[in-house]
Amino acid sequence: MESRNDNIMGTMSEGKLLAKLAMPMIFSVLVSSLYNIIDSIFV
Repeated sequence: MESRNDNIMGTMSEGKLLAKLAMPMIFSVLVSSLYNIIDSIFV
């Protein structure tokens, strides 16, 4: 069996870690904003 190191908080560089963790949050904010804009157009 291989031993995997899944602890990215202690091993990744700060810039890569910030980009990796921020992308899902940015995507969810964009989707939510787009939904609100389209909803306000139809209302």
